[in-house]
Amino acid sequence: MTISENIVSFVSELNSTLRDQTIPPRIDKAIKMYKKETNLLYIEKENEFLTAVIKSQTHPKELEYAVKLNKDGSFFCGTQNLHPCGGLRGKICKHIILALFAAIKSKQGTKEELIKWVQNTNFQKPSLDKTEATRIFLKYQNALEGKIEC
Repeated sequence: MTISENIVSFVSELNSTLRDQTIPPRIDKAIKMYKKETNLLYIEKENEFLTAVIKSQTHPKELEYAVKLNKDGSFFCGTQNLHPCGGLRGKICKHIILALFAAIKSKQGTKEELIKWVQNTNFQKPSLDKTEATRIFLKYQNALEGKIEC
């Protein structure tokens, strides 16, 4: 899969927005995952938040991650066992970046809007909300089973 011009532009803005040495390798890993088209399992974008379920890059048969990025910059990424993602280390991880790519590709969010959300993460630390992570996984599971939420 080739990377669209829209994603390339987003990556450039993301790099300049974050200016953190730990972020470029995360972006590179997210791009590799994006190109495979097998890691993104579920995505939902609302006015105030973006959620997704991402399959692990290193342990795809055993591990999935629930991610959430809020408009205010609060965020988390955690496994189905409700453990925080080891790649966070105080900043957004490759799973969140992959969800951002998917939101742009599916036109669920604009580059400008999502860059602002990412800028807001500079003032936040990740905090795993286990109740919310469980809700994201259940919503994904219900979607797999064809169940409609009311």
